[in-house]
Amino acid sequence: MSDLFSKGSFVPIDKVFVKESLCALDALTEIQNKYKRMDMDTLLNEIHDSMVGDYLGFSLINTEKHGFDCKYSKSKDIFLESKVASYYAKELSATFNDTNLEKAEAFRSSSVWLSLSIWESVTKLLCICYGQNKEIGDFLKNKIINRKEGSRSTQSITLSSLIFRYNFKLLAVSCTQNELIAKLALHNRKFSELEVEDIQTLKTFKTLL
Repeated sequence: MSDLFSKGSFVPIDKVFVKESLCALDALTEIQNKYKRMDMDTLLNEIHDSMVGDYLGFSLINTEKHGFDCKYSKSKDIFLESKVASYYAKELSATFNDTNLEKAEAFRSSSVWLSLSIWESVTKLLCICYGQNKEIGDFLKNKIINRKEGSRSTQSITLSSLIFRYNFKLLAVSCTQNELIAKLALHNRKFSELEVEDIQTLKTFKTLL
């Protein structure tokens, strides 16, 4: 028998949980109808990407599935690729799905920024990791070229790698610098090496450009 049949943790359906969740989602349904955002994944992505882009100084959001997520302004062709992760995931990482060589090469450009936002809940943004590094483009390109034939082009870069290898910056959003270090260290002891001075706050953050 395949290992697939032994995977999973099956528990009785909690009808109270389902009922309360549907009640809470009714308000979101009204937003979907009002703004014509009927696809749930697209709706949440647009909300999260809009918040991250706004904090980092990007004023335009991409409402289509293709292309980068945010643009700095109509007059400046500076783009942001926004990746999102839950704080409660096993590993905090930026995932690149269906990446092609053109997209990989774009990360070598000074016109493209990358961010990884960490969320404690669907509405609570813990922090944003952001930056640029040409080596990310090289990493993605290498993974695409050397992937197993017929496999999907999916790559991941951990938050730890973004900070300690690619020299990305951290912006604390809903907590203090010390609180952020403590929370991240629970995931990976490497984060305990961070100093308060390594982390920006909304008060100290200056626009990227």
